[in-house]
Parts: sequence; C-alpha cells; structure tokens
Amino acid sequence: MTYLKVCSKKHILQKGEEKTIWFQVGTMRITEKGTKFLTLFQQPNTEFHVFDMEEKEHELYPDDLPSIEIEM
Repeated sequence: MTYLKVCSKKHILQKGEEKTIWFQVGTMRITEKGTKFLTLFQQPNTEFHVFDMEEKEHELYPDDLPSIEIEM
C-alpha cells in the first residue's frame, strides 16, 4: 500500500522574505489493486473514494481555463 500526505500551503511574509508553510490536511492511500482512498482531518470518520475521470469528464474541466487571483 502506498501512503501519501495531502497538504495545503500558505504563503507568508517573514522578515521581508516570502516563505511557504505546508499544512497536512489528510492522507491518501493507494492499494496494490489501485483503489484510492482519501481521508481529510477536518471530516473525521469519513473516507472518500478517488476515481479516475473518464475522457468525457475531462471536457467538463479543461486545464486551460483562465486562473483568477484575488488580491487582499
């Protein structure tokens, strides 16, 4: 079984330098048969199953959408 960390990141300014802080928010497990499970710490006792997208589903989520950045 393969275990992966699921993380989020936050950019902060510290002493005039931008630093990145990583927070572990969960784990992902991949079994020998290829089954994928995602567990998020903010939702205890809930296991998510991860599936590959079919080709027609990729069309619904194109990778070339413009990104939106919000300034604060």
